[in-house]
Parts: sequence; C-alpha cells; structure tokens
Amino acid sequence: KMEDTEGECVRPLLGAEDDGLYGSVGEVILERDYSMGTMTQFVTDFPARLSNRQIREDEFQHTISTINSYFEAAEGFTWLGCAESFLGCISFYTLYTCYPDRYKRSLKRLVAFLDSENRNVYKKYGVIWLNPLYNGLLYIKITDASIPRGKS
Repeated sequence: KMEDTEGECVRPLLGAEDDGLYGSVGEVILERDYSMGTMTQFVTDFPARLSNRQIREDEFQHTISTINSYFEAAEGFTWLGCAESFLGCISFYTLYTCYPDRYKRSLKRLVAFLDSENRNVYKKYGVIWLNPLYNGLLYIKITDASIPRGKS
C-alpha cells in the first residue's frame, strides 16, 4: 500500500504491467469518507490513476455519487423507515421473512447499479468496480478487469 502524490490510496496488482495503450490502473482504493460521521459514504476525489485508462471525470463522479446516494437512502432517517422498523419490531422481525428491509433493498439496487456501470461504462476502459460489501464497506476497489480476482 502506498500513497501517491495526490493522497489517494493506490496498491498496484501483482503482474499488472503497462499494456502500452492505456497503462496499468493496477488497483485503486476509494476509502470511506468519515467527514460526515459514520454514515457510509466514499471519497469523491477523482484518482489520477484512472486517467491512464482515459476514464472521464464526469463518469467517475456519476458512479461514486450514485453509490453514495444509495447508502444515504439506506441509512438516512425517514418516518417511513421508522414505521418499517417499528412494524418489524412488533412482529418479532417476522415481517422481514416476507419483506426485505430498506437497507437490503438499497443494497440490492447498488449491486444492480454496479453491474450495469461495469458492463455499460467501465468494461470499455478495461476496469471494474468491485462491490464494497465484499470488504465490509471499508473501501471501494477499482481494479484491472483482465486480472483474475477473488471477492475482495
């Protein structure tokens, strides 16, 4: 793990060499942003290593802002969310065997969004965004699509 000049956390992958056309992105880690407390959100600064793959900053900003909005919807306070939690509590949580809670619904939409973005936007650049659920929501990993990976 090393810090580059702009302060982003970057870890190069083993075997990730410059392919001559785009350059290697290796592995870019987008850390959690705790500036607004413990609510799940990720830093929105554009990593310089992604420009090696000619990824536009507006595409990146759309993706990271949408991811952050899914977590805001999942964790934010609403009266409907309070009512849902109350009904879950008085039903001894059997409500959730038939009806997924708000957090699970948001995470399901997040997974579908990441799959769509990877397929429709980032595949042409040779990178993929890995689901932050695989690492306990500590960071988002953007990695080279051509390198085999596990769930981390």
